[in-house]
Amino acid sequence: LDKAAAAAAVEPADTSPKTVELVLLAEFLLPSPVLCGAVDPASAALCAFGTAAGEVILLDMIQGQPRPLPGGHHDEVTCLAFQGSKYLLTADAGGASHVYSLFPAKPSAHDASKLKHKSHTRHGTASARSLASAPGTAATTAAAGGGGGGGIAEALATDAELRLIESLPPDVPLPPKRLSSSSDLRLPIAKVSCLDSPALGLVQATSGATAVYDLEDGALLGTVVVTDQGSGDAKLAPLRLFEAACLSQGR
Repeated sequence: LDKAAAAAAVEPADTSPKTVELVLLAEFLLPSPVLCGAVDPASAALCAFGTAAGEVILLDMIQGQPRPLPGGHHDEVTCLAFQGSKYLLTADAGGASHVYSLFPAKPSAHDASKLKHKSHTRHGTASARSLASAPGTAATTAAAGGGGGGGIAEALATDAELRLIESLPPDVPLPPKRLSSSSDLRLPIAKVSCLDSPALGLVQATSGATAVYDLEDGALLGTVVVTDQGSGDAKLAPLRLFEAACLSQGR
């Protein structure tokens, strides 16, 4: 399918009057065309939009300030779904899906110490090679340290996360964080759904291929191809139960 056909095959994430009104409003606020939107049914205060440029925009209707989520898509965002007010599942026309944690938990003092030790260890294993080539240049040092399981590039990301954690007051939550990015289906995505308990995400491609994810860490639990053949009915029973549960929860 080309992009035009894929876009025509994609159903809106939420076609309720309130969401349609918010999407129209977002088109005035955002520079890129808005293709889909969804409202968090748990809080009714959060909404999310997917754009043609691959951005995922979160809007808190109490604060009224839209903000792009980190690590956007490389293709147009075709659908998205909230899991309570905790996770957001998004997908694009190229077959990629992202899982976002909307309110990440701050690490304990013990976990923060482990994270700092992990960062220092990565600096130690990769910096000897990279500093000799171009000290202080992030792009060069990241490339030079790329052969050792992430090297300086991964350490720099860890350092940025540590600085953010240490700089925020105890009562201020961490900003949303992308937990995973997957392209397991490699096909245009037609629909995404979320289940509250357990926290699972269902990603359905236009071909009928379906992937189920654990939203707590973004891990793939399994894939199945939905066909009209009777021989696959037993395999699809858990999937149909899951989708029915999603629909019963308004997903």
